[in-house]
Amino acid sequence: MTNVTLTPPPPTEETSTSTTTTTTSTTTSSSPLYLLHTPRGSFRSFPILLTAQHQGLLKDIHIVPFSKLEQGTTTPPQAPKSPTGKVPLLEIGGDPSSSSSGGGGGDEGHVVICGSHAIAKYLSSLSSSGNGGETNHHNHTWLYHGHTPLQQAQMDGWMEFALQELDIPCTVWTYPTMGYMSFHETADQKAQEDVRQGFQVLNQALTNQHYLIGTTYPTLADMVVFSSLYYPLKFKIRVDHHQDDENDDIPPPAHHMFVESFPHVMRWYHQCMDQPTFQTIFHNTSYTTMAPPPPTSPPVQES
Repeated sequence: MTNVTLTPPPPTEETSTSTTTTTTSTTTSSSPLYLLHTPRGSFRSFPILLTAQHQGLLKDIHIVPFSKLEQGTTTPPQAPKSPTGKVPLLEIGGDPSSSSSGGGGGDEGHVVICGSHAIAKYLSSLSSSGNGGETNHHNHTWLYHGHTPLQQAQMDGWMEFALQELDIPCTVWTYPTMGYMSFHETADQKAQEDVRQGFQVLNQALTNQHYLIGTTYPTLADMVVFSSLYYPLKFKIRVDHHQDDENDDIPPPAHHMFVESFPHVMRWYHQCMDQPTFQTIFHNTSYTTMAPPPPTSPPVQES
């Protein structure tokens, strides 16, 4: 394996004094209620949850889970609330008692934001007070707002990279292993090669820097790309497999291929996971456990 000689980044001012283990909470008059409509364990919800945790807003997020498989339908009841008919979507000032209905979401006094990246960008502009436009200062690191226009453009580029180059092949490669898609060998091989090419791009970009835009702490770009890669790293590459564990089974071939070929990506992965924000989300199974597919129905891919 190639030796990595980067000096570890200085510790961030990120605080981990409170770890959220529940997805519901009461809110005060100064803190609006955020209803996050998302399938359980969806990787598209991870950037939103990471941003909310970083900004001190996770306690104000009420997750409204939706699974096509659980509901027995291909159209989410939240679809009328979204111009695209898709989730995730964030309702600001919504009513949790009516969140599971198929209403149009046209109540006065609340707004709907659609799309994982759009929601995360919005939340990154807020402070833990919940007041719009007040950028968070509690941990002295910036996710998106507060950076220069050039840095924001770099982050946008990496988020576009995740959307265009990683999300589909990662899904096609990983979901059959998780039971959510049928396995097709040709598609599996093509997806694995596309994921490998994505890792190659990331490995080159991370050769001489700790995080994707050159900061000493993760930004929204890192959160988005990490979220896209989380399930492949966990289920296909099995990045946390320990060879010295006699009770563990033999890792898949992809483990050696990716771990040995892309050391800078692996370093970046562990640096991200060492952050309290990442630990709060990815060490909580209520956020990272997908709804099980019904045994009597064929797997259906998340839209």
